[in-house]
Amino acid sequence: MTQQRGAQSGVNSCLGRRYSVVIPYIRGLLEEIRRTFQKYDVRTNTLCQLLVRPKDKLPNERVMDPVYHIQCEDCPASYAGETERSLKSRFQEHRRPCTATSEVFRHINHEHPEHGIDMDNAKILEVEPKWFERPVQEAIHIRTSQPSLNSDVGRYNLPGVWTNLLRRRITGPGPEDIAAEQSCNLTTMPSGGSEVTKDTL
Repeated sequence: MTQQRGAQSGVNSCLGRRYSVVIPYIRGLLEEIRRTFQKYDVRTNTLCQLLVRPKDKLPNERVMDPVYHIQCEDCPASYAGETERSLKSRFQEHRRPCTATSEVFRHINHEHPEHGIDMDNAKILEVEPKWFERPVQEAIHIRTSQPSLNSDVGRYNLPGVWTNLLRRRITGPGPEDIAAEQSCNLTTMPSGGSEVTKDTL
């Protein structure tokens, strides 16, 4: 069998080609058939592999429903926002005089007219098509990264209880968290520091 496989492989190499077959996917059977064909240097494909092709990734500017981050090109100032439109449409709005309420517009046109923003450096943080969930994602990113150009908390006012949860997730527990945990442990320990068991309660 080994000699036969080598001979067949040699024939395929001399011909400068490799044979392939297309077979339907049947769990358990496909794997066995594939191993058999591999012995004869024959490539196997399923119909799914031939017909299904992953979609090309959209460029950032065409992505709809993004939570995005804009970084000033000339200073650490940044902005996080969300939109149901494409990132390109919202980015252009930040540049237009008609959107003078935009913190980004004020930064690059009034406060620091020598500064600029670049579409190529805008980042998509999340893509969320749902109207309610998207501003929640925006509020989380505003709370965690605290971009300097955001004058408010976003369309959704994230409850204060999220502050400690997000801080612990990013930076780990702080000294006050460790102290509170140690205090909690001490209150559950009987005098002498022995382990609390059913008999000691």
